[in-house]
Amino acid sequence: MTSTVDMNETQLVTASLDGDADAYRRLVERYQGRIASRMRRFTRDPVALEELVQDVFVQAYLGLQGYRAHAPFIHWIGRIATRVGYRHWKLTKQKTDREADVSDHLDTLKSELNQWGQYEAGDTLFRLFEKLPAPDRLVVTLHYWDGYATKEIAQQTGWTRTGVKVRLFRARNRLKSMLEEIEKGNPR
Repeated sequence: MTSTVDMNETQLVTASLDGDADAYRRLVERYQGRIASRMRRFTRDPVALEELVQDVFVQAYLGLQGYRAHAPFIHWIGRIATRVGYRHWKLTKQKTDREADVSDHLDTLKSELNQWGQYEAGDTLFRLFEKLPAPDRLVVTLHYWDGYATKEIAQQTGWTRTGVKVRLFRARNRLKSMLEEIEKGNPR
């Protein structure tokens, strides 16, 4: 029998599929930090973050037979994480009047940006970012934070490459407009 240290991810997946709970636990331990880091892009709430990470690993376990070992396991589970995060954004975005919601926050955000340091400005930007529609946030996250090209984003999301480019363009313009409104002091 292969030792725990020597088992590669393919062997761990095979053992997990054969009912070895310890093998799947080792996969979780191996990739939990990287998945948690990715999921922080979708929420800053520690409770929601923990639930998202757990959801990723539950979905991965349930779909483990779909892993074909054509790419590293982290790429496969990363696609699952992207879908889980995107679904989280869609489910938490229940407000119908987004523009009014953005306007309500811009005055507060402007004064906060002027008073806060780097961390607080980042938090404010994150809150502005939350005002974008979920698909826009997803393409911005994958492109700018995770460094994916539009072709890779299209593969991960199932959208067309042109659709990804259009969404990325619109998302940048929306963010730019919100930031310009803060700078002018004239929130919409």
